[in-house]
Amino acid sequence: MTKRELLDTLMYGMIVHSNKVKRKLVRQWMKDPILFSMIKQEFSAILADLLKIIRYVKNLNDEVIKVLE
Repeated sequence: MTKRELLDTLMYGMIVHSNKVKRKLVRQWMKDPILFSMIKQEFSAILADLLKIIRYVKNLNDEVIKVLE
């Protein structure tokens, strides 16, 4: 499973806009506490990486705005 697939599965199977197929998979993962703990850790790492990217793009945008002003 890719990071994108893991992110989508947890987001749409558990957190927002519930998807029945993804929700079923998340429930299967939750039956194994060790596996689910590892999945949640990976999910957190993925979100941290996404936030770094968002911050980087925001800083680039700020620089472009300064140049254009």
